[in-house]
Amino acid sequence: MKFKNIVNGMLIGKTISIINAKNKKQIGLSGKIVDETRNMIKIETKTGEKSFVKKNIVIHINQDNKVYEVPGIELFGRIEERIKK
Repeated sequence: MKFKNIVNGMLIGKTISIINAKNKKQIGLSGKIVDETRNMIKIETKTGEKSFVKKNIVIHINQDNKVYEVPGIELFGRIEERIKK
């Protein structure tokens, strides 16, 4: 799967890890994406659901036994907006 397909595709259900963030306490958190809005991603972690501002994070997405590094700003917008790109 290509990086473009990851960014423009559906994120809900994908496993991610936060590798960089404006809020350094968020680095290292990981879990499954359970919801997504234009500006936010919500993941289910071991300690409950956490929400993150997309433009403030860099994530690793696990897909097809590969890990993709994705700047959150690339995920900005609603899913229907990203698919049109």
